[in-house]
Amino acid sequence: MKTYCDVISSIIDTIDFKSADRIQIALHKLPKMNIQKYKNIPVKKLLQMVIPENELLSVRTKNDYIKTFNAVAKFAFERSYIERPVKINSITSTVSTRAERDILTKPELKQLIYGCCDTKLEKIYKLLYLSGMRPSEVYKCSITVIDNIKCFDLTSNEIELKTKSSYRIIPVHKDIDIGAVQFICEFDMSTLSKITSKLMIGKKQTMYSLRHSFANDLIKSGVDNAVVSELLGHTHKGMTLSRYAKGYDINVLSAAIEQLSI
Repeated sequence: MKTYCDVISSIIDTIDFKSADRIQIALHKLPKMNIQKYKNIPVKKLLQMVIPENELLSVRTKNDYIKTFNAVAKFAFERSYIERPVKINSITSTVSTRAERDILTKPELKQLIYGCCDTKLEKIYKLLYLSGMRPSEVYKCSITVIDNIKCFDLTSNEIELKTKSSYRIIPVHKDIDIGAVQFICEFDMSTLSKITSKLMIGKKQTMYSLRHSFANDLIKSGVDNAVVSELLGHTHKGMTLSRYAKGYDINVLSAAIEQLSI
Protein backbone atom coordinates (compact mmCIF):
# COMPACT_ATOMS: atom_id res chain seq x y z
CA MET A 1 0.00 0.00 0.00
CA LYS A 2 1.34 3.42 -0.96
CA THR A 3 1.73 6.05 1.73
CA TYR A 4 1.17 9.74 1.10
CA CYS A 5 4.95 10.15 0.91
CA ASP A 6 5.12 7.52 -1.86
CA VAL A 7 2.53 9.49 -3.81
CA ILE A 8 4.54 12.71 -3.39
CA SER A 9 7.74 10.98 -4.51
CA SER A 10 6.08 9.42 -7.55
CA ILE A 11 5.42 12.82 -9.15
CA ILE A 12 9.02 14.08 -8.99
CA ASP A 13 9.20 14.26 -12.78
CA THR A 14 6.26 16.65 -12.94
CA ILE A 15 6.87 18.82 -9.89
CA ASP A 16 5.65 22.34 -10.54
CA PHE A 17 3.53 24.97 -8.82
CA LYS A 18 0.30 23.32 -9.96
CA SER A 19 1.29 19.98 -8.43
CA ALA A 20 2.27 21.82 -5.23
CA ASP A 21 -1.20 23.39 -5.12
CA ARG A 22 -2.85 20.01 -5.68
CA ILE A 23 -0.88 18.46 -2.84
CA GLN A 24 -1.71 21.32 -0.50
CA ILE A 25 -5.42 20.96 -1.26
CA ALA A 26 -5.24 17.18 -0.91
CA LEU A 27 -3.67 17.41 2.56
CA HIS A 28 -6.74 19.29 3.80
CA LYS A 29 -8.96 16.41 2.66
CA LEU A 30 -7.04 13.32 3.76
CA PRO A 31 -7.78 11.32 6.93
CA LYS A 32 -5.40 10.19 9.64
CA MET A 33 -3.66 7.00 8.54
CA ASN A 34 -4.04 5.31 11.93
CA ILE A 35 -7.79 4.98 11.42
CA GLN A 36 -8.36 1.39 10.35
CA LYS A 37 -11.28 1.97 7.99
CA TYR A 38 -9.16 4.19 5.72
CA LYS A 39 -5.98 2.08 5.58
CA ASN A 40 -6.74 0.13 2.43
CA ILE A 41 -8.50 2.86 0.47
CA PRO A 42 -6.50 4.39 -2.42
CA VAL A 43 -5.57 8.06 -2.01
CA LYS A 44 -7.56 9.06 -5.12
CA LYS A 45 -10.70 7.57 -3.62
CA LEU A 46 -10.03 9.16 -0.22
CA LEU A 47 -9.90 12.56 -1.91
CA GLN A 48 -13.41 12.00 -3.26
CA MET A 49 -14.82 11.13 0.15
CA VAL A 50 -16.20 13.51 2.77
CA ILE A 51 -14.09 12.80 5.84
CA PRO A 52 -15.41 13.86 9.28
CA GLU A 53 -13.40 16.78 10.64
CA ASN A 54 -12.21 14.92 13.72
CA GLU A 55 -10.71 12.23 11.46
CA LEU A 56 -8.74 14.59 9.19
CA LEU A 57 -4.95 15.01 9.33
CA SER A 58 -3.69 17.27 12.10
CA VAL A 59 -1.81 20.48 11.26
CA ARG A 60 1.38 18.87 12.53
CA THR A 61 1.02 15.85 10.24
CA LYS A 62 0.19 18.06 7.24
CA ASN A 63 3.38 19.99 7.89
CA ASP A 64 5.36 16.74 8.03
CA TYR A 65 4.15 15.85 4.53
CA ILE A 66 4.78 19.40 3.31
CA LYS A 67 8.33 19.13 4.67
CA THR A 68 8.79 15.88 2.73
CA PHE A 69 7.49 17.43 -0.49
CA ASN A 70 9.76 20.46 -0.08
CA ALA A 71 12.77 18.20 0.45
CA VAL A 72 11.97 16.23 -2.73
CA ALA A 73 11.40 19.43 -4.71
CA LYS A 74 14.68 20.91 -3.44
CA PHE A 75 16.50 17.69 -4.42
CA ALA A 76 14.93 17.80 -7.90
CA PHE A 77 15.87 21.47 -8.44
CA GLU A 78 19.44 21.09 -7.21
CA ARG A 79 19.96 18.26 -9.70
CA SER A 80 18.25 20.15 -12.54
CA TYR A 81 15.30 17.75 -12.76
CA ILE A 82 13.05 20.82 -12.57
CA GLU A 83 13.78 24.33 -13.85
CA ARG A 84 12.45 26.39 -10.93
CA PRO A 85 12.45 25.86 -7.16
CA VAL A 86 9.02 24.85 -5.84
CA LYS A 87 7.97 25.07 -2.21
CA ILE A 88 4.77 24.71 -0.17
CA ASN A 89 4.50 27.00 2.85
CA SER A 90 3.98 25.24 6.16
CA ILE A 91 0.62 25.58 7.88
CA THR A 92 0.42 27.65 11.05
CA SER A 93 -2.91 27.43 12.78
CA THR A 94 -4.54 30.70 13.82
CA VAL A 95 -6.31 28.69 16.52
CA SER A 96 -4.38 28.35 19.77
CA THR A 97 -3.73 24.95 21.33
CA ARG A 98 -6.14 25.85 24.11
CA ALA A 99 -8.82 26.86 21.60
CA GLU A 100 -8.40 23.63 19.62
CA ARG A 101 -9.70 21.70 22.62
CA ASP A 102 -13.12 23.33 22.40
CA ILE A 103 -13.62 23.31 18.62
CA LEU A 104 -16.97 21.89 17.56
CA THR A 105 -17.11 18.98 15.13
CA LYS A 106 -19.76 19.25 12.40
CA PRO A 107 -22.14 16.86 14.24
CA GLU A 108 -21.71 18.91 17.44
CA LEU A 109 -22.27 22.14 15.54
CA LYS A 110 -25.47 20.84 13.97
CA GLN A 111 -26.67 19.54 17.33
CA LEU A 112 -26.13 22.95 18.92
CA ILE A 113 -27.81 24.90 16.10
CA TYR A 114 -30.71 22.65 15.21
CA GLY A 115 -31.15 20.96 18.58
CA CYS A 116 -31.59 24.15 20.61
CA CYS A 117 -35.33 24.19 19.76
CA ASP A 118 -35.36 27.97 19.60
CA THR A 119 -35.53 29.83 16.28
CA LYS A 120 -33.77 32.92 17.62
CA LEU A 121 -30.92 30.93 19.17
CA GLU A 122 -30.56 28.92 15.96
CA LYS A 123 -30.07 32.13 13.97
CA ILE A 124 -27.69 33.56 16.59
CA TYR A 125 -25.47 30.47 16.52
CA LYS A 126 -25.41 30.48 12.72
CA LEU A 127 -24.38 34.14 12.81
CA LEU A 128 -21.56 33.55 15.28
CA TYR A 129 -20.20 30.52 13.43
CA LEU A 130 -20.51 31.89 9.88
CA SER A 131 -19.06 35.31 10.71
CA GLY A 132 -16.40 34.43 13.29
CA MET A 133 -17.31 37.53 15.27
CA ARG A 134 -16.82 37.72 19.00
CA PRO A 135 -20.28 37.83 20.62
CA SER A 136 -19.51 41.31 21.96
CA GLU A 137 -18.75 42.52 18.43
CA VAL A 138 -22.20 41.62 17.14
CA TYR A 139 -23.69 44.27 19.43
CA LYS A 140 -21.43 46.89 17.84
CA CYS A 141 -21.53 46.01 14.14
CA SER A 142 -23.55 47.72 11.44
CA ILE A 143 -24.52 46.48 7.97
CA THR A 144 -22.99 47.95 4.83
CA VAL A 145 -22.72 46.98 1.15
CA ILE A 146 -19.36 46.93 -0.64
CA ASP A 147 -19.14 45.96 -4.33
CA ASN A 148 -22.68 44.57 -4.09
CA ILE A 149 -21.65 42.32 -1.18
CA LYS A 150 -23.51 42.74 2.10
CA CYS A 151 -21.06 43.02 5.00
CA PHE A 152 -20.81 43.37 8.75
CA ASP A 153 -19.04 46.67 9.36
CA LEU A 154 -16.81 46.98 12.42
CA THR A 155 -14.83 50.02 11.29
CA SER A 156 -16.65 52.88 13.00
CA ASN A 157 -14.58 55.26 15.11
CA GLU A 158 -17.47 55.39 17.54
CA ILE A 159 -17.15 51.77 18.71
CA GLU A 160 -14.51 50.29 21.00
CA LEU A 161 -13.08 46.90 20.07
CA LYS A 162 -10.41 44.63 21.53
CA THR A 163 -7.48 45.67 19.30
CA LYS A 164 -6.81 47.89 16.28
CA SER A 165 -6.97 44.81 14.08
CA SER A 166 -10.48 44.09 15.34
CA TYR A 167 -11.75 46.99 13.22
CA ARG A 168 -12.65 45.15 10.04
CA ILE A 169 -15.20 44.21 7.39
CA ILE A 170 -16.74 40.72 7.30
CA PRO A 171 -18.85 39.60 4.31
CA VAL A 172 -22.25 38.21 5.29
CA HIS A 173 -22.50 34.49 4.56
CA LYS A 174 -25.49 33.54 2.42
CA ASP A 175 -26.95 31.43 5.24
CA ILE A 176 -26.95 34.21 7.84
CA ASP A 177 -30.21 35.89 8.75
CA ILE A 178 -29.38 39.55 9.39
CA GLY A 179 -32.21 39.61 11.91
CA ALA A 180 -29.95 37.59 14.22
CA VAL A 181 -28.07 40.80 15.02
CA GLN A 182 -31.21 42.14 16.67
CA PHE A 183 -31.93 38.78 18.34
CA ILE A 184 -28.52 38.69 20.06
CA CYS A 185 -29.09 42.24 21.29
CA GLU A 186 -32.19 40.99 23.12
CA PHE A 187 -29.96 38.92 25.40
CA ASP A 188 -27.45 40.19 27.91
CA MET A 189 -24.09 38.48 27.42
CA SER A 190 -24.14 36.59 30.72
CA THR A 191 -27.57 35.04 30.06
CA LEU A 192 -26.71 34.03 26.50
CA SER A 193 -23.43 32.51 27.67
CA LYS A 194 -25.15 30.43 30.37
CA ILE A 195 -27.81 29.17 27.95
CA THR A 196 -25.15 28.22 25.41
CA SER A 197 -22.96 26.41 27.96
CA LYS A 198 -25.90 24.20 28.94
CA LEU A 199 -26.50 23.31 25.29
CA MET A 200 -22.85 22.52 24.53
CA ILE A 201 -21.82 18.87 24.45
CA GLY A 202 -18.22 19.16 25.67
CA LYS A 203 -17.31 20.54 29.10
CA LYS A 204 -14.67 22.87 27.64
CA GLN A 205 -16.92 24.21 24.89
CA THR A 206 -18.32 27.71 25.26
CA MET A 207 -19.92 30.33 23.06
CA TYR A 208 -16.40 31.14 21.82
CA SER A 209 -16.22 27.61 20.41
CA LEU A 210 -18.20 28.92 17.44
CA ARG A 211 -15.47 31.49 16.68
CA HIS A 212 -12.73 28.89 17.13
CA SER A 213 -14.62 26.49 14.85
CA PHE A 214 -14.96 29.25 12.24
CA ALA A 215 -11.17 29.65 12.10
CA ASN A 216 -10.45 25.93 12.21
CA ASP A 217 -12.93 25.07 9.44
CA LEU A 218 -11.67 27.81 7.12
CA ILE A 219 -8.09 26.58 7.52
CA LYS A 220 -9.19 23.00 6.82
CA SER A 221 -10.93 24.27 3.68
CA GLY A 222 -7.60 25.57 2.42
CA VAL A 223 -8.20 29.28 3.06
CA ASP A 224 -4.93 31.19 3.47
CA ASN A 225 -4.03 31.85 7.10
CA ALA A 226 -3.60 35.56 6.46
CA VAL A 227 -7.18 35.76 5.11
CA VAL A 228 -8.48 33.89 8.17
CA SER A 229 -6.54 36.26 10.42
CA GLU A 230 -8.11 39.28 8.75
CA LEU A 231 -11.62 37.87 9.10
CA LEU A 232 -10.96 37.13 12.79
CA GLY A 233 -9.51 40.57 13.43
CA HIS A 234 -6.02 39.28 14.23
CA THR A 235 -2.77 40.86 13.14
CA HIS A 236 -0.72 38.74 10.78
CA LYS A 237 2.75 38.78 9.32
CA GLY A 238 3.24 41.48 6.72
CA MET A 239 0.04 43.34 7.52
CA THR A 240 -1.00 45.09 10.71
CA LEU A 241 -4.68 45.78 10.16
CA SER A 242 -6.50 48.68 11.75
CA ARG A 243 -9.52 50.85 11.09
CA TYR A 244 -7.24 52.90 8.81
CA ALA A 245 -5.71 50.03 6.82
CA LYS A 246 -7.28 48.21 3.90
CA GLY A 247 -6.63 44.47 3.73
CA TYR A 248 -7.83 41.88 1.25
CA ASP A 249 -10.31 42.64 -1.51
CA ILE A 250 -13.88 42.10 -0.34
CA ASN A 251 -14.42 39.45 -3.02
CA VAL A 252 -11.52 37.42 -1.63
CA LEU A 253 -12.97 37.64 1.87
CA SER A 254 -16.44 36.71 0.63
CA ALA A 255 -15.13 33.68 -1.28
CA ALA A 256 -13.38 32.51 1.90
CA ILE A 257 -16.48 32.95 4.06
CA GLU A 258 -18.60 30.95 1.61
CA GLN A 259 -16.33 27.93 2.12
CA LEU A 260 -18.20 27.36 5.38
CA SER A 261 -21.32 25.21 5.58
CA ILE A 262 -23.41 23.67 8.31
